[in-house]
Amino acid sequence: MKSFKVLLVMAILVMLLSGCALFDPRTVSEPTPTATAGIGPTTPEAVEPTANPISPTPTAEVTTSNEQQGDAKDNKAILKSYLPPLDTKLRYFGLAEYGHIGQLEQKKDYKDEAMYEFNGQYQDGIGTPDKFVVRYYMDFNRDTITEMAMSNARTGKAEVNSKLHNIVVLKLPIEEGKTWKHRTTIDGKKYTVTAKIIKIDGDKVAVRYEVPGIKGYYDDTYIEERTFEKGYGMTGFANLMKGDIGISEEDAKDPSKLRQALINHMFGYSLAKSEVNQ
Repeated sequence: MKSFKVLLVMAILVMLLSGCALFDPRTVSEPTPTATAGIGPTTPEAVEPTANPISPTPTAEVTTSNEQQGDAKDNKAILKSYLPPLDTKLRYFGLAEYGHIGQLEQKKDYKDEAMYEFNGQYQDGIGTPDKFVVRYYMDFNRDTITEMAMSNARTGKAEVNSKLHNIVVLKLPIEEGKTWKHRTTIDGKKYTVTAKIIKIDGDKVAVRYEVPGIKGYYDDTYIEERTFEKGYGMTGFANLMKGDIGISEEDAKDPSKLRQALINHMFGYSLAKSEVNQ
């Protein structure tokens, strides 16, 4: 009987020792972490696009001077007031028998943004009625109107007269002296354009756009000027051509003489306002 108890105790000890050998902490792997929603960095691919993303992505944030925010509803109405009549034939004429016709159509209109498309066709001395398309994007949060040339059958480039790509042509508030700037592209290179409201005359607003560092233009600066008018949209366009503007260094010191020399060296065209709404 005694020997039986001894054998039983020894058997129990063997079983206990064998069980301990099966649980070695060094053989236990760390648990695989599971993803938890809302924790950790979000990958770019997982970011949801904003609703109705129709506006072109700017190359840099638009910065402004004299920034003032008005009522959103009023600002939306003000921006739209600088559009021409929709679905109406518009005719533009300019230097060297230049001319084009077209009409503006509304493509999208959301709470925060809208998009319009100008379908144009040349009517000038060249004689070929080549077509082009320009879009205008309104951002009611930034209070901006951005112009984006889409196509031009004549040149094969996404440019129509202007050298500026994705240019903010107008920004609220409409105040003389107000400026804004952002990045733009000219001939495939990025530059900073500075826009300034240079004159307000009733419902007319004149804006100048300057881009320094462009070789071939006077003072290495590309210049555009546009006039906008409530109920008519853009009524005037002019841009500086390359080359000598024909002014001496002495006369260039006189602002009025320099201004006139620049004007004389610009290409431009205007809207035939008398034909609108006829």
